[in-house]
Amino acid sequence: MRRLAVVGLVGLVGLPACERPYLTWTPREPLSARHGRVAVAVDDRRADRALLGHAFGWGGTPREILADRDHARARVERLTKEALVTAGVGLFTPGEPPTARLAVEIDAMACEGLGRAARADVALRLTVRAADGTARLAAQAIAARGEGRGCQAAFEKALDEVLDELGARFVEGATHEALL
Repeated sequence: MRRLAVVGLVGLVGLPACERPYLTWTPREPLSARHGRVAVAVDDRRADRALLGHAFGWGGTPREILADRDHARARVERLTKEALVTAGVGLFTPGEPPTARLAVEIDAMACEGLGRAARADVALRLTVRAADGTARLAAQAIAARGEGRGCQAAFEKALDEVLDELGARFVEGATHEALL
């Protein structure tokens, strides 16, 4: 009986060591060569930055999925930087002038969970500017959808798709040329 009470208490309180970011993706292997120095700025344009969607909790009761107001912006910034490094593009470091500025806007990021199925949608907009601020490449939209047994799994699939799309654009084509 005592063991059951301890297990129940741990289940209710949670283990701090088990906490991880809500928005995750599968990391990719970076290229060793780096070209250019890109400064990345991410802006979250959603009305409610803390709300990531809705899901069903224990007993089927609906609940909001809330995170820190800066969580989505910080995770998309990290994802974008990872995509740049994976594509062989260098990141801006203080003390050196950037070769380009990449502005990423989060237009939508939400998940709807229905029972054991969830669907997450992510919509971003990319704009590449020169170091002096002049436009090099007009805004480009990236949209992805992921499905999974829960919102966290659905977000992981959607963000994997975003990472693949960013990587493809950063490796070659007009976006690649504008970054260098």
